[in-house]
Amino acid sequence: MIQATAQYISHRTLPTEAKHLTNHILGERYFKYITPYQDQYGLKWYIGVAISESALLGKMPEAQQNSWIIALVISSLGIMLGLITFNRVVTPITSTANAAKQLSTGDWNSELPRSGNIYETTMLVQAFNEMTDSLKISFHKIQSQLLYDSLTKLYSREGLVDTCDKLGPMNGCLLLIGINKFREINDSMGHIRGDQLLIIIAERLKSAFDDNALIARIGGDEFALYLCEPQSNEEISFAISRIQQIFSAPYTIEQDSVLIQVSLGIVKDIDSDNMTLWLRNGSIALSNTKQDQAMFSYYKPEMADISRKRTQMHAKMKNALERQEFIPFYQPIVDLNTGKIIGAEALARWISPTAGLISPLDFIPIAEENGFIGAIGQHILTQACNDTVKGIKESKWDENFHLHVNLSVNQLSQHDLLSILKETLSTSGLSANNLTLEITESRLVDNDPVTIENMQAIRDLGIHIAIDDFGTGYSSLAYLHKLPFDCLKIDRTFVNKLNKQQLDNSIVAAIINMTRGMNVELVAEGIETVEQAELLKQLKCHQGQGFLYSRPLPYEEWPTDLVNMK
Repeated sequence: MIQATAQYISHRTLPTEAKHLTNHILGERYFKYITPYQDQYGLKWYIGVAISESALLGKMPEAQQNSWIIALVISSLGIMLGLITFNRVVTPITSTANAAKQLSTGDWNSELPRSGNIYETTMLVQAFNEMTDSLKISFHKIQSQLLYDSLTKLYSREGLVDTCDKLGPMNGCLLLIGINKFREINDSMGHIRGDQLLIIIAERLKSAFDDNALIARIGGDEFALYLCEPQSNEEISFAISRIQQIFSAPYTIEQDSVLIQVSLGIVKDIDSDNMTLWLRNGSIALSNTKQDQAMFSYYKPEMADISRKRTQMHAKMKNALERQEFIPFYQPIVDLNTGKIIGAEALARWISPTAGLISPLDFIPIAEENGFIGAIGQHILTQACNDTVKGIKESKWDENFHLHVNLSVNQLSQHDLLSILKETLSTSGLSANNLTLEITESRLVDNDPVTIENMQAIRDLGIHIAIDDFGTGYSSLAYLHKLPFDCLKIDRTFVNKLNKQQLDNSIVAAIINMTRGMNVELVAEGIETVEQAELLKQLKCHQGQGFLYSRPLPYEEWPTDLVNMK
Protein backbone atom coordinates (compact mmCIF):
# COMPACT_ATOMS: atom_id res chain seq x y z
CA MET A 1 0.00 0.00 0.00
CA ILE A 2 2.95 2.36 0.91
CA GLN A 3 4.78 1.42 -2.24
CA ALA A 4 1.70 1.93 -4.40
CA THR A 5 1.04 5.28 -2.77
CA ALA A 6 4.65 6.40 -3.30
CA GLN A 7 4.46 5.46 -6.98
CA TYR A 8 1.12 7.33 -7.32
CA ILE A 9 2.59 10.48 -5.77
CA SER A 10 5.83 10.28 -7.77
CA HIS A 11 3.92 10.49 -10.99
CA ARG A 12 2.14 13.65 -9.89
CA THR A 13 3.31 17.20 -9.26
CA LEU A 14 4.09 17.61 -5.62
CA PRO A 15 1.70 19.99 -3.95
CA THR A 16 2.80 23.23 -2.39
CA GLU A 17 0.06 22.99 0.20
CA ALA A 18 -1.97 20.25 1.86
CA LYS A 19 -4.14 18.29 -0.54
CA HIS A 20 -6.66 15.41 -0.53
CA LEU A 21 -6.18 12.61 -3.02
CA THR A 22 -7.98 9.36 -3.80
CA ASN A 23 -6.99 6.33 -5.82
CA HIS A 24 -7.73 2.64 -6.10
CA ILE A 25 -5.31 -0.04 -5.05
CA LEU A 26 -6.15 -3.62 -5.79
CA GLY A 27 -9.78 -2.67 -6.43
CA GLU A 28 -10.19 -0.84 -3.16
CA ARG A 29 -10.59 2.87 -2.81
CA TYR A 30 -8.02 4.78 -0.65
CA PHE A 31 -8.25 8.26 0.75
CA LYS A 32 -4.90 10.16 1.06
CA TYR A 33 -3.87 13.41 2.63
CA ILE A 34 -0.47 14.97 1.71
CA THR A 35 0.98 18.10 3.27
CA PRO A 36 4.47 19.67 2.62
CA TYR A 37 6.79 20.34 5.57
CA GLN A 38 10.22 22.09 5.87
CA ASP A 39 12.38 21.38 8.92
CA GLN A 40 14.90 23.60 10.67
CA TYR A 41 17.70 22.50 8.44
CA GLY A 42 15.91 23.61 5.32
CA LEU A 43 14.99 20.15 4.17
CA LYS A 44 11.51 19.73 2.49
CA TRP A 45 9.42 16.81 3.56
CA TYR A 46 6.08 15.49 2.36
CA ILE A 47 4.03 13.84 5.00
CA GLY A 48 1.21 11.61 3.68
CA VAL A 49 -1.52 9.67 5.32
CA ALA A 50 -3.48 6.94 3.49
CA ILE A 51 -6.40 4.87 4.67
CA SER A 52 -8.69 2.50 2.85
CA GLU A 53 -12.39 3.20 2.53
CA SER A 54 -13.30 0.03 4.38
CA ALA A 55 -11.00 0.98 7.22
CA LEU A 56 -12.36 4.50 7.31
CA LEU A 57 -16.07 3.64 7.26
CA GLY A 58 -15.92 0.39 9.10
CA LYS A 59 -19.51 -1.11 9.43
CA MET A 60 -21.28 2.14 8.64
CA PRO A 61 -22.64 1.05 5.15
CA GLU A 62 -24.05 -2.12 6.62
CA ALA A 63 -25.65 -0.16 9.44
CA GLN A 64 -27.02 2.33 6.92
CA GLN A 65 -28.51 -0.45 4.84
CA ASN A 66 -30.04 -2.02 7.89
CA SER A 67 -31.48 1.35 8.89
CA TRP A 68 -33.15 1.70 5.49
CA ILE A 69 -34.60 -1.76 5.76
CA ILE A 70 -35.90 -1.11 9.25
CA ALA A 71 -37.35 2.25 8.17
CA LEU A 72 -39.07 0.60 5.21
CA VAL A 73 -40.56 -2.12 7.40
CA ILE A 74 -41.75 0.40 9.98
CA SER A 75 -43.25 2.61 7.27
CA SER A 76 -45.06 -0.36 5.72
CA LEU A 77 -46.45 -1.37 9.08
CA GLY A 78 -47.54 2.21 9.72
CA ILE A 79 -49.27 2.43 6.36
CA MET A 80 -51.00 -0.90 6.95
CA LEU A 81 -52.16 0.17 10.39
CA GLY A 82 -53.30 3.51 8.97
CA LEU A 83 -55.26 1.81 6.21
CA ILE A 84 -56.87 -0.55 8.70
CA THR A 85 -57.78 2.35 10.96
CA PHE A 86 -58.99 4.43 8.01
CA ASN A 87 -61.05 1.51 6.73
CA ARG A 88 -62.66 1.07 10.14
CA VAL A 89 -63.58 4.74 10.17
CA VAL A 90 -64.70 5.05 6.55
CA THR A 91 -66.51 1.71 6.00
CA PRO A 92 -69.46 2.45 8.33
CA ILE A 93 -69.77 5.95 6.87
CA THR A 94 -69.66 4.61 3.29
CA SER A 95 -72.18 1.90 4.13
CA THR A 96 -74.43 4.52 5.70
CA ALA A 97 -74.14 6.72 2.60
CA ASN A 98 -74.97 3.77 0.30
CA ALA A 99 -77.94 2.83 2.47
CA ALA A 100 -79.14 6.44 2.34
CA LYS A 101 -78.95 6.35 -1.48
CA GLN A 102 -80.99 3.15 -1.59
CA LEU A 103 -83.56 4.64 0.77
CA SER A 104 -83.81 7.72 -1.44
CA THR A 105 -84.89 5.46 -4.34
CA GLY A 106 -87.64 3.93 -2.22
CA ASP A 107 -85.80 0.67 -1.49
CA TRP A 108 -86.82 0.08 2.11
CA ASN A 109 -85.50 -3.50 2.06
CA SER A 110 -81.84 -2.52 1.78
CA GLU A 111 -79.45 -3.89 4.43
CA LEU A 112 -78.73 -1.44 7.19
CA PRO A 113 -75.07 -0.59 7.93
CA ARG A 114 -73.30 -2.27 10.83
CA SER A 115 -71.82 -0.33 13.72
CA GLY A 116 -68.04 0.22 13.70
CA ASN A 117 -65.42 -0.05 16.45
CA ILE A 118 -64.93 3.68 16.77
CA TYR A 119 -67.22 5.53 19.13
CA GLU A 120 -68.07 8.42 16.81
CA THR A 121 -68.91 6.26 13.79
CA THR A 122 -70.82 3.84 16.01
CA MET A 123 -72.99 6.70 17.25
CA LEU A 124 -73.50 7.92 13.67
CA VAL A 125 -74.55 4.49 12.36
CA GLN A 126 -76.84 3.81 15.31
CA ALA A 127 -78.55 7.19 14.85
CA PHE A 128 -78.97 6.50 11.13
CA ASN A 129 -80.45 3.05 11.76
CA GLU A 130 -82.88 4.44 14.34
CA MET A 131 -83.89 7.15 11.89
CA THR A 132 -84.37 4.54 9.13
CA ASP A 133 -86.56 2.38 11.36
CA SER A 134 -88.71 5.39 12.20
CA LEU A 135 -88.92 6.34 8.53
CA LYS A 136 -89.94 2.78 7.60
CA ILE A 137 -92.76 2.86 10.12
CA SER A 138 -93.89 6.29 8.92
CA PHE A 139 -93.61 5.23 5.28
CA HIS A 140 -95.71 2.11 5.83
CA LYS A 141 -98.32 4.19 7.67
CA ILE A 142 -98.44 6.71 4.82
CA GLN A 143 -98.51 3.90 2.26
CA SER A 144 -101.39 2.29 4.12
CA GLN A 145 -103.25 5.61 4.24
CA LEU A 146 -102.62 6.05 0.53
CA LEU A 147 -103.61 2.54 -0.56
CA TYR A 148 -106.56 2.07 1.81
CA ASP A 149 -109.54 4.25 2.59
CA SER A 150 -109.28 5.29 6.23
CA LEU A 151 -113.06 5.26 6.74
CA THR A 152 -114.24 2.02 5.10
CA LYS A 153 -110.90 0.12 5.08
CA LEU A 154 -111.49 -0.68 1.41
CA TYR A 155 -108.88 0.03 -1.24
CA SER A 156 -108.51 3.67 -2.17
CA ARG A 157 -108.26 4.73 -5.80
CA GLU A 158 -104.46 4.55 -5.58
CA GLY A 159 -104.67 1.18 -3.83
CA LEU A 160 -106.89 -0.27 -6.54
CA VAL A 161 -104.55 1.00 -9.26
CA ASP A 162 -101.49 -0.35 -7.43
CA THR A 163 -103.08 -3.77 -6.87
CA CYS A 164 -104.25 -4.09 -10.48
CA ASP A 165 -100.80 -3.13 -11.75
CA LYS A 166 -99.51 -6.30 -10.08
CA LEU A 167 -102.23 -8.55 -11.51
CA GLY A 168 -100.95 -8.66 -15.06
CA PRO A 169 -103.38 -8.67 -18.01
CA MET A 170 -106.75 -7.10 -17.17
CA ASN A 171 -109.66 -8.87 -18.83
CA GLY A 172 -112.31 -8.57 -16.13
CA CYS A 173 -115.11 -6.05 -15.60
CA LEU A 174 -115.20 -2.77 -13.67
CA LEU A 175 -118.39 -1.42 -12.11
CA LEU A 176 -118.43 2.10 -10.70
CA ILE A 177 -121.18 2.71 -8.14
CA GLY A 178 -122.35 6.28 -7.53
CA ILE A 179 -124.74 7.11 -4.68
CA ASN A 180 -127.41 9.46 -5.97
CA LYS A 181 -128.00 12.68 -4.01
CA PHE A 182 -125.52 11.68 -1.31
CA ARG A 183 -124.81 15.32 -0.52
CA GLU A 184 -128.46 15.85 0.35
CA ILE A 185 -128.40 12.71 2.52
CA ASN A 186 -125.24 13.96 4.21
CA ASP A 187 -126.71 17.40 4.82
CA SER A 188 -129.94 16.03 6.26
CA MET A 189 -128.36 13.33 8.46
CA GLY A 190 -125.11 15.03 9.38
CA HIS A 191 -121.59 14.07 8.32
CA ILE A 192 -121.00 11.64 11.19
CA ARG A 193 -124.03 9.54 10.32
CA GLY A 194 -123.19 9.96 6.66
CA ASP A 195 -119.82 8.33 7.37
CA GLN A 196 -121.58 5.53 9.25
CA LEU A 197 -123.75 4.97 6.19
CA LEU A 198 -120.67 4.66 3.96
CA ILE A 199 -119.18 2.08 6.34
CA ILE A 200 -122.36 -0.02 6.22
CA ILE A 201 -122.42 0.19 2.41
CA ALA A 202 -118.80 -1.01 2.30
CA GLU A 203 -119.62 -3.96 4.56
CA ARG A 204 -122.57 -4.95 2.38
CA LEU A 205 -120.43 -4.83 -0.75
CA LYS A 206 -117.71 -6.96 0.87
CA SER A 207 -120.22 -9.55 2.05
CA ALA A 208 -121.92 -9.73 -1.36
CA PHE A 209 -118.81 -10.37 -3.44
CA ASP A 210 -116.12 -12.99 -2.90
CA ASP A 211 -112.35 -12.63 -2.82
CA ASN A 212 -112.22 -12.62 -6.60
CA ALA A 213 -113.47 -9.03 -6.59
CA LEU A 214 -111.48 -5.93 -5.67
CA ILE A 215 -113.58 -3.28 -3.93
CA ALA A 216 -112.49 0.33 -3.47
CA ARG A 217 -113.90 3.64 -2.36
CA ILE A 218 -112.64 6.00 -5.03
CA GLY A 219 -114.49 9.17 -4.02
CA GLY A 220 -116.75 10.66 -1.42
CA ASP A 221 -119.85 8.89 -2.73
CA GLU A 222 -118.38 6.50 -5.30
CA PHE A 223 -117.27 2.88 -5.03
CA ALA A 224 -115.47 0.70 -7.56
CA LEU A 225 -115.92 -3.05 -7.96
CA TYR A 226 -113.44 -4.87 -10.20
CA LEU A 227 -114.26 -8.48 -11.08
CA CYS A 228 -110.87 -9.95 -11.92
CA GLU A 229 -111.97 -12.94 -14.01
CA PRO A 230 -113.49 -12.62 -17.50
CA GLN A 231 -117.24 -12.05 -17.18
CA SER A 232 -120.02 -13.07 -19.54
CA ASN A 233 -122.97 -10.76 -20.11
CA GLU A 234 -125.08 -12.98 -17.85
CA GLU A 235 -122.50 -12.78 -15.06
CA ILE A 236 -122.33 -9.00 -15.36
CA SER A 237 -126.13 -8.79 -15.26
CA PHE A 238 -126.07 -10.94 -12.14
CA ALA A 239 -123.49 -8.62 -10.53
CA ILE A 240 -125.67 -5.61 -11.39
CA SER A 241 -128.68 -7.32 -9.81
CA ARG A 242 -126.71 -8.08 -6.64
CA ILE A 243 -125.65 -4.45 -6.34
CA GLN A 244 -129.22 -3.30 -6.82
CA GLN A 245 -130.35 -5.77 -4.14
CA ILE A 246 -127.74 -4.37 -1.75
CA PHE A 247 -129.24 -0.91 -2.09
CA SER A 248 -132.89 -1.95 -2.33
CA ALA A 249 -133.23 -2.53 1.41
CA PRO A 250 -133.32 0.59 3.63
CA TYR A 251 -130.24 1.45 5.68
CA THR A 252 -130.84 2.09 9.37
CA ILE A 253 -128.64 4.71 11.01
CA GLU A 254 -129.45 5.38 14.67
CA GLN A 255 -133.11 4.41 14.21
CA ASP A 256 -133.44 6.50 11.02
CA SER A 257 -134.13 4.59 7.80
CA VAL A 258 -132.49 5.77 4.59
CA LEU A 259 -133.38 4.47 1.13
CA ILE A 260 -130.51 4.85 -1.30
CA GLN A 261 -130.55 4.88 -5.08
CA VAL A 262 -127.39 4.27 -7.08
CA SER A 263 -126.15 4.70 -10.63
CA LEU A 264 -123.66 2.35 -12.28
CA GLY A 265 -120.96 2.87 -14.89
CA ILE A 266 -119.64 -0.37 -16.40
CA VAL A 267 -116.38 -0.98 -18.27
CA LYS A 268 -115.31 -4.17 -20.02
CA ASP A 269 -113.42 -5.31 -23.11
CA ILE A 270 -111.01 -2.39 -23.41
CA ASP A 271 -107.49 -2.93 -24.71
CA SER A 272 -105.57 -1.63 -21.73
CA ASP A 273 -104.02 -2.97 -18.54
CA ASN A 274 -104.00 0.49 -16.96
CA MET A 275 -106.59 0.69 -14.17
CA THR A 276 -106.37 4.49 -14.23
CA LEU A 277 -107.78 4.40 -17.77
CA TRP A 278 -110.46 1.91 -16.69
CA LEU A 279 -111.50 4.23 -13.86
CA ARG A 280 -111.62 7.23 -16.17
CA ASN A 281 -113.82 5.36 -18.63
CA GLY A 282 -115.98 4.12 -15.76
CA SER A 283 -116.41 7.68 -14.52
CA ILE A 284 -117.50 8.76 -18.00
CA ALA A 285 -120.04 5.90 -18.12
CA LEU A 286 -121.30 6.80 -14.64
CA SER A 287 -121.78 10.44 -15.64
CA ASN A 288 -123.69 9.28 -18.69
CA THR A 289 -125.95 7.16 -16.45
CA LYS A 290 -126.75 10.13 -14.23
CA GLN A 291 -127.40 12.45 -17.17
CA ASP A 292 -129.78 9.95 -18.76
CA GLN A 293 -131.34 9.22 -15.34
CA ALA A 294 -130.81 5.53 -16.08
CA MET A 295 -129.73 2.73 -13.75
CA PHE A 296 -126.50 1.80 -15.53
CA SER A 297 -124.50 2.47 -18.69
CA TYR A 298 -121.75 0.55 -20.46
CA TYR A 299 -118.77 2.62 -21.50
CA LYS A 300 -118.56 3.39 -25.21
CA PRO A 301 -115.69 5.26 -26.92
CA GLU A 302 -118.05 7.98 -28.15
CA MET A 303 -118.82 8.84 -24.53
CA ALA A 304 -115.25 10.12 -24.17
CA ASP A 305 -115.84 12.58 -27.01
CA ILE A 306 -119.03 13.79 -25.33
CA SER A 307 -117.18 14.16 -22.03
CA ARG A 308 -114.42 16.10 -23.77
CA LYS A 309 -116.97 18.44 -25.33
CA ARG A 310 -118.59 18.95 -21.93
CA THR A 311 -115.21 19.85 -20.46
CA GLN A 312 -114.60 22.32 -23.27
CA MET A 313 -118.08 23.79 -22.80
CA HIS A 314 -117.39 24.22 -19.10
CA ALA A 315 -114.23 26.14 -19.93
CA LYS A 316 -116.15 28.43 -22.31
CA MET A 317 -119.06 29.00 -19.94
CA LYS A 318 -117.24 31.46 -17.67
CA ASN A 319 -116.28 33.67 -20.60
CA ALA A 320 -119.82 33.40 -21.94
CA LEU A 321 -121.16 34.78 -18.66
CA GLU A 322 -118.75 37.70 -18.77
CA ARG A 323 -119.71 38.44 -22.38
CA GLN A 324 -123.44 38.12 -21.56
CA GLU A 325 -123.98 35.43 -24.19
CA PHE A 326 -126.89 33.99 -22.16
CA ILE A 327 -130.18 35.66 -23.01
CA PRO A 328 -133.86 34.89 -22.25
CA PHE A 329 -136.14 33.44 -24.91
CA TYR A 330 -139.88 33.75 -24.21
CA GLN A 331 -142.61 31.17 -24.78
CA PRO A 332 -146.19 32.48 -24.43
CA ILE A 333 -148.55 31.20 -21.74
CA VAL A 334 -152.07 31.26 -23.11
CA ASP A 335 -155.56 31.29 -21.62
CA LEU A 336 -156.95 28.16 -23.28
CA ASN A 337 -160.53 29.47 -23.15
CA THR A 338 -159.95 32.91 -24.70
CA GLY A 339 -156.68 32.43 -26.57
CA LYS A 340 -155.27 35.52 -24.88
CA ILE A 341 -151.59 35.70 -23.95
CA ILE A 342 -151.47 36.10 -20.19
CA GLY A 343 -147.78 35.61 -19.64
CA ALA A 344 -144.57 33.98 -20.83
CA GLU A 345 -141.87 31.71 -19.52
CA ALA A 346 -138.33 33.06 -19.81
CA LEU A 347 -136.03 30.25 -20.92
CA ALA A 348 -132.25 30.55 -20.83
CA ARG A 349 -130.51 30.31 -24.20
CA TRP A 350 -126.81 30.48 -25.01
CA ILE A 351 -125.92 32.26 -28.23
CA SER A 352 -122.22 31.71 -28.90
CA PRO A 353 -120.46 33.90 -31.50
CA THR A 354 -118.69 30.77 -32.79
CA ALA A 355 -121.11 27.88 -32.15
CA GLY A 356 -124.38 29.75 -32.58
CA LEU A 357 -127.44 28.73 -30.54
CA ILE A 358 -126.48 26.07 -27.98
CA SER A 359 -129.27 23.84 -26.72
CA PRO A 360 -130.15 24.17 -23.01
CA LEU A 361 -130.10 20.37 -22.87
CA ASP A 362 -126.36 20.66 -23.51
CA PHE A 363 -125.35 23.49 -21.21
CA ILE A 364 -127.86 23.45 -18.31
CA PRO A 365 -126.58 20.13 -16.80
CA ILE A 366 -122.99 21.37 -17.07
CA ALA A 367 -123.93 24.68 -15.45
CA GLU A 368 -125.62 22.82 -12.59
CA GLU A 369 -122.64 20.51 -12.06
CA ASN A 370 -120.08 23.31 -12.03
CA GLY A 371 -121.90 25.98 -10.06
CA PHE A 372 -122.71 28.34 -12.94
CA ILE A 373 -126.47 27.85 -12.79
CA GLY A 374 -126.93 30.51 -10.10
CA ALA A 375 -125.11 33.19 -12.10
CA ILE A 376 -126.92 32.24 -15.30
CA GLY A 377 -130.28 32.22 -13.51
CA GLN A 378 -129.68 35.64 -11.98
CA HIS A 379 -128.65 37.09 -15.34
CA ILE A 380 -131.78 35.67 -17.02
CA LEU A 381 -133.98 36.97 -14.18
CA THR A 382 -132.55 40.48 -14.44
CA GLN A 383 -132.85 40.64 -18.22
CA ALA A 384 -136.36 39.14 -18.21
CA CYS A 385 -137.58 41.68 -15.63
CA ASN A 386 -136.16 44.52 -17.74
CA ASP A 387 -137.78 43.10 -20.89
CA THR A 388 -141.15 42.73 -19.14
CA VAL A 389 -141.14 46.35 -17.97
CA LYS A 390 -140.22 47.38 -21.50
CA GLY A 391 -142.95 45.17 -23.01
CA ILE A 392 -145.62 46.60 -20.71
CA LYS A 393 -144.51 50.19 -21.45
CA GLU A 394 -144.59 49.51 -25.19
CA SER A 395 -148.05 47.89 -24.83
CA LYS A 396 -146.64 44.69 -26.27
CA TRP A 397 -147.71 42.98 -23.08
CA ASP A 398 -150.65 43.57 -20.78
CA GLU A 399 -150.20 45.27 -17.40
CA ASN A 400 -151.14 42.00 -15.66
CA PHE A 401 -148.62 40.05 -17.74
CA HIS A 402 -147.11 37.17 -15.73
CA LEU A 403 -143.39 36.60 -16.25
CA HIS A 404 -142.32 33.05 -15.33
CA VAL A 405 -138.61 32.57 -14.55
CA ASN A 406 -136.99 29.31 -13.47
CA LEU A 407 -135.31 29.32 -10.06
CA SER A 408 -132.75 26.61 -9.38
CA VAL A 409 -132.55 24.85 -6.02
CA ASN A 410 -129.08 26.36 -5.64
CA GLN A 411 -130.56 29.84 -5.96
CA LEU A 412 -133.40 28.93 -3.59
CA SER A 413 -130.85 27.99 -0.91
CA GLN A 414 -128.83 31.22 -1.24
CA HIS A 415 -128.84 33.21 1.99
CA ASP A 416 -128.97 36.49 0.06
CA LEU A 417 -131.74 35.43 -2.36
CA LEU A 418 -134.35 37.80 -0.91
CA SER A 419 -132.06 40.82 -1.10
CA ILE A 420 -131.20 39.90 -4.71
CA LEU A 421 -134.89 39.63 -5.62
CA LYS A 422 -135.69 42.95 -3.95
CA GLU A 423 -132.82 44.67 -5.75
CA THR A 424 -133.81 43.14 -9.11
CA LEU A 425 -137.42 44.32 -8.78
CA SER A 426 -136.33 47.75 -7.58
CA THR A 427 -133.77 48.24 -10.35
CA SER A 428 -136.04 47.04 -13.15
CA GLY A 429 -139.20 48.66 -11.82
CA LEU A 430 -141.21 45.46 -12.24
CA SER A 431 -144.06 44.83 -9.80
CA ALA A 432 -143.70 41.71 -7.68
CA ASN A 433 -147.20 40.69 -8.76
CA ASN A 434 -145.95 40.34 -12.36
CA LEU A 435 -143.24 37.83 -11.41
CA THR A 436 -143.64 34.07 -10.96
CA LEU A 437 -140.65 31.95 -9.96
CA GLU A 438 -140.75 28.33 -11.13
CA ILE A 439 -139.18 25.60 -8.98
CA THR A 440 -138.79 22.10 -10.43
CA GLU A 441 -140.62 19.55 -8.30
CA SER A 442 -138.02 16.80 -8.76
CA ARG A 443 -135.35 19.09 -7.24
CA LEU A 444 -137.27 19.72 -4.04
CA VAL A 445 -136.18 17.83 -0.92
CA ASP A 446 -139.00 16.52 1.26
CA ASN A 447 -139.34 18.18 4.64
CA ASP A 448 -136.53 20.65 4.04
CA PRO A 449 -137.35 23.54 6.40
CA VAL A 450 -134.98 25.91 4.59
CA THR A 451 -136.88 25.40 1.32
CA ILE A 452 -140.24 26.07 2.94
CA GLU A 453 -138.91 29.12 4.80
CA ASN A 454 -137.37 30.70 1.69
CA MET A 455 -140.45 29.99 -0.43
CA GLN A 456 -142.66 31.63 2.17
CA ALA A 457 -140.35 34.65 2.27
CA ILE A 458 -140.62 34.93 -1.52
CA ARG A 459 -144.41 34.82 -1.30
CA ASP A 460 -144.31 37.50 1.38
CA LEU A 461 -142.61 39.79 -1.16
CA GLY A 462 -145.68 39.38 -3.39
CA ILE A 463 -143.89 37.14 -5.89
CA HIS A 464 -145.81 34.10 -7.16
CA ILE A 465 -144.36 30.57 -7.02
CA ALA A 466 -145.03 27.77 -9.49
CA ILE A 467 -144.10 24.10 -9.12
CA ASP A 468 -142.60 23.12 -12.49
CA ASP A 469 -142.73 19.68 -14.18
CA PHE A 470 -145.31 18.55 -11.66
CA GLY A 471 -145.80 14.79 -11.50
CA THR A 472 -142.20 13.87 -12.40
CA GLY A 473 -140.85 14.17 -8.86
CA TYR A 474 -141.44 12.13 -5.73
CA SER A 475 -142.85 14.78 -3.43
CA SER A 476 -145.54 13.53 -1.11
CA LEU A 477 -148.94 15.22 -1.11
CA ALA A 478 -148.48 16.05 2.55
CA TYR A 479 -145.26 17.87 1.72
CA LEU A 480 -146.87 19.72 -1.20
CA HIS A 481 -149.57 21.02 1.13
CA LYS A 482 -146.83 22.60 3.26
CA LEU A 483 -145.31 24.49 0.33
CA PRO A 484 -146.46 28.05 -0.33
CA PHE A 485 -147.19 28.04 -4.08
CA ASP A 486 -150.03 29.26 -6.28
CA CYS A 487 -149.37 27.54 -9.60
CA LEU A 488 -148.75 23.97 -10.81
CA LYS A 489 -147.26 23.27 -14.23
CA ILE A 490 -148.22 19.85 -15.59
CA ASP A 491 -145.25 18.16 -17.25
CA ARG A 492 -145.30 17.74 -21.04
CA THR A 493 -144.90 13.95 -20.82
CA PHE A 494 -148.41 13.65 -19.38
CA VAL A 495 -149.88 16.09 -21.91
CA ASN A 496 -148.40 14.06 -24.78
CA LYS A 497 -150.27 10.95 -23.57
CA LEU A 498 -153.72 12.57 -23.55
CA ASN A 499 -156.40 10.86 -25.65
CA LYS A 500 -160.20 10.87 -25.75
CA GLN A 501 -160.59 7.20 -24.88
CA GLN A 502 -158.84 7.39 -21.49
CA LEU A 503 -159.21 11.08 -20.74
CA ASP A 504 -160.88 10.69 -17.35
CA ASN A 505 -158.30 8.11 -16.25
CA SER A 506 -155.29 10.11 -17.37
CA ILE A 507 -152.61 11.43 -15.03
CA VAL A 508 -153.56 14.96 -16.07
CA ALA A 509 -157.12 14.32 -14.87
CA ALA A 510 -155.78 12.93 -11.60
CA ILE A 511 -153.59 16.01 -11.05
CA ILE A 512 -156.47 18.37 -11.78
CA ASN A 513 -158.79 16.49 -9.43
CA MET A 514 -156.11 16.41 -6.74
CA THR A 515 -155.60 20.18 -6.84
CA ARG A 516 -159.27 21.09 -6.54
CA GLY A 517 -159.74 23.13 -3.44
CA MET A 518 -156.03 24.08 -3.28
CA ASN A 519 -156.67 27.47 -4.94
CA VAL A 520 -153.82 27.13 -7.44
CA GLU A 521 -153.55 27.86 -11.16
CA LEU A 522 -152.81 24.98 -13.53
CA VAL A 523 -150.60 25.41 -16.60
CA ALA A 524 -150.16 22.53 -19.06
CA GLU A 525 -146.75 22.38 -20.75
CA GLY A 526 -145.85 20.98 -24.14
CA ILE A 527 -149.15 21.52 -25.99
CA GLU A 528 -148.46 20.67 -29.64
CA THR A 529 -151.88 19.87 -31.13
CA VAL A 530 -155.32 21.46 -31.14
CA GLU A 531 -156.73 18.16 -29.86
CA GLN A 532 -154.54 18.35 -26.74
CA ALA A 533 -155.71 21.91 -26.09
CA GLU A 534 -159.36 20.86 -26.42
CA LEU A 535 -158.91 17.89 -24.09
CA LEU A 536 -157.25 20.11 -21.49
CA LYS A 537 -160.16 22.54 -21.64
CA GLN A 538 -162.54 19.63 -21.08
CA LEU A 539 -160.55 18.71 -17.96
CA LYS A 540 -160.87 22.33 -16.70
CA CYS A 541 -157.20 23.18 -17.20
CA HIS A 542 -157.37 26.84 -18.21
CA GLN A 543 -153.78 27.74 -19.11
CA GLY A 544 -151.13 26.21 -21.33
CA GLN A 545 -148.00 26.70 -23.39
CA GLY A 546 -146.30 24.82 -26.17
CA PHE A 547 -145.23 24.78 -29.80
CA LEU A 548 -148.88 24.88 -30.87
CA TYR A 549 -148.74 28.59 -30.03
CA SER A 550 -145.10 29.49 -30.43
CA ARG A 551 -141.61 28.21 -29.92
CA PRO A 552 -139.42 30.20 -27.47
CA LEU A 553 -138.23 33.44 -29.11
CA PRO A 554 -136.06 36.41 -28.07
CA TYR A 555 -137.87 39.58 -27.02
CA GLU A 556 -137.21 41.30 -30.34
CA GLU A 557 -138.88 38.44 -32.24
CA TRP A 558 -141.95 38.17 -29.98
CA PRO A 559 -144.83 37.15 -32.26
CA THR A 560 -147.51 39.77 -32.85
CA ASP A 561 -149.93 37.42 -34.56
CA LEU A 562 -150.25 33.88 -33.21
CA VAL A 563 -152.68 31.99 -35.42
CA ASN A 564 -153.31 29.15 -32.98
CA MET A 565 -154.33 31.20 -29.96
CA LYS A 566 -158.02 30.34 -30.14
